[in-house]
Amino acid sequence: MHDKSQKSFGFLAATLGAMALAVAVRAWGLTTQSFTNDEIIDLQIARSSWSEITYLADGFPPLHHLILKVVLQLTDWDMAGRWLCLSYGVLAVPIVGLLARRIAGLRCGLIAAFVLAVSPMHAFYTQECRSYALYFLVAALATWLFWRALQIGSASAWTAFACAASIGGYSHYYFCFVLLAFALIWARQAVASGNWKPGLLAFSGMSVLQLPIFYLVGSDIACQQGMLQGDFDPMALGYTGWTFLAGFAIGPSSRELHVMGGAAALREILPWLPLVGSLAAGISLSLLRKEYPYRLELLILLILPILGAIGLAASFQLSNYNVRYVITSLVPLVVVIAIAIGAAKSRYFSLGLALLLLTVSTVSLANRQLVGRYRNEDSRAAAEYIAAHESEPSPVYAVAFYMQESAWYYLPDEYHVVAVPQINAEPETLEEALALINQREGPYWIFYSREFHGDPEGIFKQALLNDPQVQLMDTWDGVQLYRGIAPLSPQSEQPPR
Repeated sequence: MHDKSQKSFGFLAATLGAMALAVAVRAWGLTTQSFTNDEIIDLQIARSSWSEITYLADGFPPLHHLILKVVLQLTDWDMAGRWLCLSYGVLAVPIVGLLARRIAGLRCGLIAAFVLAVSPMHAFYTQECRSYALYFLVAALATWLFWRALQIGSASAWTAFACAASIGGYSHYYFCFVLLAFALIWARQAVASGNWKPGLLAFSGMSVLQLPIFYLVGSDIACQQGMLQGDFDPMALGYTGWTFLAGFAIGPSSRELHVMGGAAALREILPWLPLVGSLAAGISLSLLRKEYPYRLELLILLILPILGAIGLAASFQLSNYNVRYVITSLVPLVVVIAIAIGAAKSRYFSLGLALLLLTVSTVSLANRQLVGRYRNEDSRAAAEYIAAHESEPSPVYAVAFYMQESAWYYLPDEYHVVAVPQINAEPETLEEALALINQREGPYWIFYSREFHGDPEGIFKQALLNDPQVQLMDTWDGVQLYRGIAPLSPQSEQPPR
């Protein structure tokens, strides 16, 4: 009994250490990088009325925005939204540790807590004021309670699982694939044991609790269909695996991938491929062990949400597949990694795999904060430059069109920000953009960012540079700032050669 108490105390102390590490990792750079455009939109939604948030067709269920609204009412500080998501991330650490402990023992539970604490992908989404940190937290909680219910089998354990899993659908619609994975795992066990009743009641009750989601989902699907980005690219599957292990700050950045061909992206990945590939190979090899606990169940939880997200996007023509939709698959992956490290027969294999993971994570986390290509677009610095270099506000034109929110957010209230329509190879699109600027004579600013969505072929930029009155004033992470005087000179209106 004394030995058991000591182990429990040791697990608690080590888990608290993992949580402290998670705080340090996620607090690094939390307030220094500009809000992304999506974060700003989420902050705006959270300042709407309760009913507007609930029924708004924005592609998401309302739970994140409702909680964010409470936080903003208590603090009136937008950065509190990021701290909220950081807290979600830190709370997920002990839960994933408890899940791994239940599956593979105390040692693997402790390793899982530390693996999640330094996970670059998890850190990325828990530093954003968006719904994905909550989505992950609820998925981790539901998965732990699901395993507990499978092993204990009591009515109270199944009830706790049903309540947690019911919240999942209100955090993100793609949680339905996690529920499907739970159902398959449970059905397999129920067939073997013949005990269907507790699980069946839990899943039935969960279905009732999530009925309101069906009322909300129709308009949100229509919203996602309006943002159609193209057909699914099979290379996205490889990128999903890469980011699960290495995050978004090793190899090409997510911005660069929009304009980078496959060959160029591969060249950026190649220097890191031996390191990340060795890590992936070590994890995969561990899955071949005969005594591997719950191998099939973990693979179902890992793979099914990814396949479901791909299938749903293709079936309903939603906005294209994105890694963030399947962040819940990181929960079983962390457990798989923890078992690979903690249950290896060879100490050298275990140590080598741990060192590979730590190296990849450290490099990725550092790149995210220190290397400009991996940082958020620095809208704040560009806006501060504009405000500091003129006495009378001039119009600001934002490229790409949806970066209008970022420029507007950081500029003083007296500035007027106009979105430039997307420019492509069709001549009329350039004419429309130039006509927009020429509507008003005098000085103006061009907030040029994410050109792969606003000016993918550089046609608009070339037209600006053809005008001797247009100057590039400065550049920051992901932002170029131009200053010009309207009307534009005739040569700028000629199609670029």
